[in-house]
Amino acid sequence: MDNSRDIPAYKHYLTPDGERPAVRVAFLDLEEDPGTTVNGVCFPASDLEDLDARERNYVRRDVSDLVHGVGGRVWAYFGSPEGRRQRSAGDVVVSREYLEGVERGFRRLGDGEHRAFLASTDLGALPVWDLVRVDHP
Repeated sequence: MDNSRDIPAYKHYLTPDGERPAVRVAFLDLEEDPGTTVNGVCFPASDLEDLDARERNYVRRDVSDLVHGVGGRVWAYFGSPEGRRQRSAGDVVVSREYLEGVERGFRRLGDGEHRAFLASTDLGALPVWDLVRVDHP
């Protein structure tokens, strides 16, 4: 996410001292690997167009054939080619609040799910910054 752009109904981030850093803020992504599984939660989504707009840096893919025990279609969001290219730009950070929120969610699923998340998540060398989220009207 290019933090320098203002997009209606989206967001940007500030540092704790109120500055708007010229960075790209990265979020978690899925990477295809036939030898592994993804842990997480399936939930019903009623308006996929709205969800697609919110997840603008991702591409929605049908993964129904890969998910067992769930009736109906299952979608997953994968980083878009453009979003993945932005990561290589060198000015990318991860929001500590976002990362900690994801970890809290996996802890609620149980110790095993949290451990699986930690074992399968690779931020590489991306720095984790304290950032304040500002939602746009």
